[in-house]
Amino acid sequence: MRLFVSIDLPEKAQLDLASWIPGLPGLRKTDPEQIHLTLFFLGECSEAEKDEIVDLLDEIPFEPFGIKIRGTGTFPNKEKPRVIWAGVEKSDSLMKLQKTIQDAVKRFNPEAASRSYTPHITLARVKGRFNPKHQPDIFDADESISFRVHHFSLKKSIIKPEGSVHEIIKIFR
Repeated sequence: MRLFVSIDLPEKAQLDLASWIPGLPGLRKTDPEQIHLTLFFLGECSEAEKDEIVDLLDEIPFEPFGIKIRGTGTFPNKEKPRVIWAGVEKSDSLMKLQKTIQDAVKRFNPEAASRSYTPHITLARVKGRFNPKHQPDIFDADESISFRVHHFSLKKSIIKPEGSVHEIIKIFR
């Protein structure tokens, strides 16, 4: 099973973020209920590994904290985007939680652990003939969203032709 650790967003924040990107040809928008902030991608894991990951995550102390989402961007660049994302401000609490989680489970995906963490929320993926030059305002979202984080989750990602579906395995408070 394909696993990752994430912060779940409140429904209002998911709906607000979904409205930042218009439905355009060549873009597959993330379904609002699937919008989340990934803290660490574990990849393919066995049932036994999943159980071990749950035990490791259970040991992580958690204190609620605030998050602020602001602006949009792309990976790898604006000229040839593959992913359109919303930026997440790097607070001490967020970065400490991400690092603690990464340190606890990094042996399950050492490659992901070797990359620097850039907090972002995927809003859309380019899946066809999308020319960003015809939609320059898509990258000009200046709205911001703030909310309190009360937990993080271990999730399973099920890949389907219409996009991934995420199922919560366990919530950690």
